[in-house]
Amino acid sequence: MIAVSVTLRGPGTESDPEPLFQPSPTNCGQYGPLASFIVDLDPDCSEVVIRLTYALKDGALDVFLSDLVSSADAAPLERLARRIPAYFGLSVTAVDPTDDANVRTVDLADVKKLLKVDFL
Repeated sequence: MIAVSVTLRGPGTESDPEPLFQPSPTNCGQYGPLASFIVDLDPDCSEVVIRLTYALKDGALDVFLSDLVSSADAAPLERLARRIPAYFGLSVTAVDPTDDANVRTVDLADVKKLLKVDFL
């Protein structure tokens, strides 16, 4: 599992940073592409945690491991390598920095919008 933590700080000092965003019901649209990843609207929190997980899909273990030992046509590791793209998948969740149990599923397209880079 890969967990990416992005800390946003405003123009305050290192020991007393001002929050970059001030959450309120009236300015929720001002978060831009970061809005999908905000789980807790605590005004004192200036951190967003995005968890990307590449794991075996639900219910795929039996099919993924089936006939590995019984078949003699190819090495078991080669068969496993060919099966990984079909039975593994990427999932993205936004995690509350103060409570790991508070998560929300996010689309990969939202991550791409957040990490968009333009070159001049």
